[in-house]
Amino acid sequence: MQFSSRHQALVFILLAVSGTACTGAATDRGVDASSPTIDSLKTEDLDNRVQELETELDRIRRSEESLRSSLERLTRNSNEREAELIRATDQWMSAADELGSELLGVDYWWEHAPVRACESAVGGIGEDSASHIRAGPVQFLYARENADVATEDLEPIDGRYRAIKLGVAVDAGERALVVRLPESGPRSGLMWSIRQPMESYAEAITDDLYPLWVGEPAVVFEACDEFTTSFDRGLLVAGPQCVELEVHLMGRERAWRASLPFGVDACP
Repeated sequence: MQFSSRHQALVFILLAVSGTACTGAATDRGVDASSPTIDSLKTEDLDNRVQELETELDRIRRSEESLRSSLERLTRNSNEREAELIRATDQWMSAADELGSELLGVDYWWEHAPVRACESAVGGIGEDSASHIRAGPVQFLYARENADVATEDLEPIDGRYRAIKLGVAVDAGERALVVRLPESGPRSGLMWSIRQPMESYAEAITDDLYPLWVGEPAVVFEACDEFTTSFDRGLLVAGPQCVELEVHLMGRERAWRASLPFGVDACP
């Protein structure tokens, strides 16, 4: 039963007037004088409701933590599967290129390697430097300085790698083929030019990180006729190593080799 404010006021007046007599009368009728008042009953109900709400809130919090943990686990599993797929694609692409190279040799790369033409050059070349590594008509600019690249810059992040900048300069008028040698294995890729537009790899690239298969095993450089021509970009390198490259000129049997250090003190 619920009482209005007016009813409660009347009850309190009667209690004040009757005093102990009322108490005695209540006792005579078998009613406990210590029975809770209306206010105490309302306070008890409120406390119970607050406790129920707190219990419900704790349950919601536990459910939220469980959902967050499940989401994190699903995200980790998805990233791991994606990284496995990227590694498998790396291996498949490398195997296909190695087979073509074994069957046709250098001729395969003259036919299939992407071309970096004079029009895409970034200019000429500055002063010679002891940090350059030369292989015939090609210079790998400041290549020796990459011996100091930090190991963490060569480690994968979710199966992808940072591109290490390394300029290339080609003597005026030359058309040179640069090939990654088999002894380097599939642990590096050339990024000076690629066979497909970069937009086609958009889903594979995140935060300037690339799977190795975006890189190429070989690139053709076409220098401008008037001056030694430099080209930008670089390589993808999976861990500290010496990347072994070979330089060829069209119509010549001779080849030049270059061993480029990345995170290692010296290369043969």
